[in-house]
Amino acid sequence: MDAALERAYYRLGGYEQSLERLARHTVKVMLTFSLLARGELVVATMPDYVARIGMLRDLNNQYLKMPANDFADWLVHELTRAGAIRIEHGMIRPRAAA
Repeated sequence: MDAALERAYYRLGGYEQSLERLARHTVKVMLTFSLLARGELVVATMPDYVARIGMLRDLNNQYLKMPANDFADWLVHELTRAGAIRIEHGMIRPRAAA
């Protein structure tokens, strides 16, 4: 338990030092939860999705400053690398069930 708390406090310290880091974490969590609720998204619609969803769009515009296509590609890459999502037949699906 002590080691887990130590890691949590370490991460919180990192987020306090970098709003960009916190924004990156937040958009990944938000998309993951959205996928859990929706079940899936079409990969090709991701640039439109991240430009249309206010919180994703606003955090990107203010902190990450990526074009929508790059932001969408980055999110899909990061969540795939982390094992949170999988791509099947042009669809993005969460690895965990809601």
